[in-house]
Amino acid sequence: MAGKATGNREEPQSLNHFLESFTSLAYKAKQKLIDGGHEISAVAIKDILTDNWIDNKMIIALFQFHNDQMR
Repeated sequence: MAGKATGNREEPQSLNHFLESFTSLAYKAKQKLIDGGHEISAVAIKDILTDNWIDNKMIIALFQFHNDQMR
């Protein structure tokens, strides 16, 4: 098995589970970018995974809401 820790002990199994979970999250982040029509990059995926990503459409909606409230 390429790219996986080997062994029957808890440590390699736990590591493999973590890597599979993280890989799944990375693919979901990529799909989120694709669905939103955003550029796919390692930085964008990292930002989504670390909750530093801000969807520009959300910012525009927030500004519009603010402007509507100020009228």
